[in-house]
Amino acid sequence: MVLAAAMAGAAAAADGPVADGTNAPSPAIGAQDVVRTALARLAERGVRPDAARLEDELLAAVVAGVDPGGDLLTGARFQELELERQGRVRGIGVRLVVSNGQTRVAEVLAGGPAAGKLRTGDVVDRIADRYVTGIPLDTQAAWIRGCTGEVAVSVVRDGGKKPVDVAIAPAAVRQSGVAADEHLPGGVRRIELRGFWAGTAKELAPVWRSAATNGGPGVILDLRSAGGGDAAEAAEAARLACAPSASMFALETLVDGKRTEFRGGTEPPLKGPLMLLTGPATTGAAEVFAAALKAGGQGVLLVGGATAGDPLTREGIPFDADRRLYVTTRRLLAAGTPAEVPVRPHVEVAPGPGTRATARTAEAPETIAANPRRKALEEEAVDEALRRRIEGDAVLERAVDILHALHALGPEARHAAQGAAR
Repeated sequence: MVLAAAMAGAAAAADGPVADGTNAPSPAIGAQDVVRTALARLAERGVRPDAARLEDELLAAVVAGVDPGGDLLTGARFQELELERQGRVRGIGVRLVVSNGQTRVAEVLAGGPAAGKLRTGDVVDRIADRYVTGIPLDTQAAWIRGCTGEVAVSVVRDGGKKPVDVAIAPAAVRQSGVAADEHLPGGVRRIELRGFWAGTAKELAPVWRSAATNGGPGVILDLRSAGGGDAAEAAEAARLACAPSASMFALETLVDGKRTEFRGGTEPPLKGPLMLLTGPATTGAAEVFAAALKAGGQGVLLVGGATAGDPLTREGIPFDADRRLYVTTRRLLAAGTPAEVPVRPHVEVAPGPGTRATARTAEAPETIAANPRRKALEEEAVDEALRRRIEGDAVLERAVDILHALHALGPEARHAAQGAAR
């Protein structure tokens, strides 16, 4: 019985030396006695627990006792987590975009499930027999993941009127690390990341460099839904914002203190200001990246909410054939000192609609621009377009406001603010 084996193992561990090398009593002895006493008291009243459930509950309690943020994972869930950290999701190998209410195929992954069946430019009519007009992309992606067999997709191609029906078998496909590169009205550049896995840094670098040198108010890196499991990729990207040769971050194993350290590169960091958006879904390598930039990034300000608290420091330790103890076995250091986990932003903003969502209903940008009696028509049209884009997202709104305020104050104010952030 697994429970009996676990108790025997605990007893053996209790008889041996503890972590400091002494033979002091182990807390495990007390825990064993508590379990035995509780079971004995129940047995006296004829109460017999469900053995399988008791094992799961005891294992979960052990995990919580050593790591309150840990978890008892099934083999299937652990495999799913590993795929997520590699950037692999169950899908059909296409990148979809929504424009004017229509869903279009923006990219077909070479060698992916949809290769030879869908084409760039196809207008999607239905997914899994559901019409997609006006449906958010996240919902459409969930429809695809929810299919147990082939996914039925109907598209309109080359301006035709009759939809073309195709059936595509989903597979685990790797996503692009960069989810979006958006030019916001007014010159701010917003880059949204999915996570750090093989190829992300190479994909991000030219986009980030271009954004940092375009003369606009600044750059926003949106990590609010980012993860990944590749610390080296996170380090390569962090070098774009950290001082040359400086210690950016390190992962240190608890059992023997061995460190894997990542240092800055040889080139000066890109000029800021940079707004880094974080939240409770910022995890894994993206969380490591946020910790490194908060500790040693040049001209970086974190805006949003605290991160998930899982910055590549946990390991899935096998317990049996189908269960893993997902607990902390490493610690994260940033700029040479223990990192703050979860990572907290410089400017904390609760998620929500923001202030612009309750502002007066304004004229559309094209209406403003068409009115010859209005002053500063172009500026007003840009301001209104920006308001419409960022309303409903309090975190993005605050980041944009900070960038525009720093830009209006000039270089000296920007440098002072960046120094205060560090």
